Amino acid sequence: MISIIIAVKDNKEYTRKCVESIENNTNIKYEIIFIDNASGQETVGYLNSLPYKYIRNQENKGCAYAWNQGIKSASGEYVCIINNDIEVPANWLLKLKEFYEKHSFVLVSPCMREGELNYNLENYNKAFANTLKNRIFIDEFRGVCLFTKKDLFDIIGFFDENFQIGKFEDEDLFLRIKAKNFSSAVTSTVVIHHYGSKTIKNIKKINTSFEDNNRKYFRGKWKKKYLYRKFLKTKIALRRKFIKLRYGLEY
Repeated sequence: MISIIIAVKDNKEYTRKCVESIENNTNIKYEIIFIDNASGQETVGYLNSLPYKYIRNQENKGCAYAWNQGIKSASGEYVCIINNDIEVPANWLLKLKEFYEKHSFVLVSPCMREGELNYNLENYNKAFANTLKNRIFIDEFRGVCLFTKKDLFDIIGFFDENFQIGKFEDEDLFLRIKAKNFSSAVTSTVVIHHYGSKTIKNIKKINTSFEDNNRKYFRGKWKKKYLYRKFLKTKIALRRKFIKLRYGLEY
C-alpha cells in the first residue's frame, strides 16, 4: 500500500484534475489522504464527495504541518507527498516504487515539466525515457512529489513545522537527509506535469511575508550549509539547462 498525501488550500479545479489523473494512471494499491488547510465550501464539498481520507484544519497550518498529519495517518508502508496541481502519466507510482526498491536512495522524485499542459504527457514520457535511458540525477529532489518509506520520518524526524504556509520545508528535509549520510535522487523513468505552485501564488496575493520569514529561518538553522544548498541548486539549474539545450527536454 502506498499513501498519497495531498495538502489542499482551495484550487478545486486543479485538485480535481490531479485526482482524476491519479485514478486514471495508477495501477498499484494506494490510498489518498487529503489535508485541507481551511479551504472554502466549494473545495470542502468536493473533497467530502471523494472516497478518500479527509482531514480538515480550521486554519491554514501550512504544508509542513499538513504533511505531518498525512504521514501520521498513513496506512501504507510507503508515502508519496504531492502537490494538488500536478498530473501524472501511466504507471507513475509503480515506477517510482520500483526505482526506490532498486536503489539505496531514501527519497526519490520524478522528473517534472512545468507550465501549461499543452503537450501529450504520455508521449513526452516515452520520448524522455528513450532519450535519457534511465538516467539518475543524484542529490536532487522535486518538492512537488516526494516518494519514500514512511519509516524514514522515524529516523530523521517529521517536517519542521516552524516553516509557515509553504517554502523551504522540503529543502530542510533534504539537508536533514544529507546530515544522516543518506541521499536522494530524481529518476528519468517518470515525468509528471506541474502547473506551477498555484496555491502558493494565490496565497501570496494576500500574504507576502511568509516566504521571506521561511528563508530567514532556514538560513539561520543551517548557516554554512545554506550556502552549500545554494551552490547545489545552481549546479542543478546548469544541469537542467544542459539537458534542455542538448536534448530539447525539460526535467
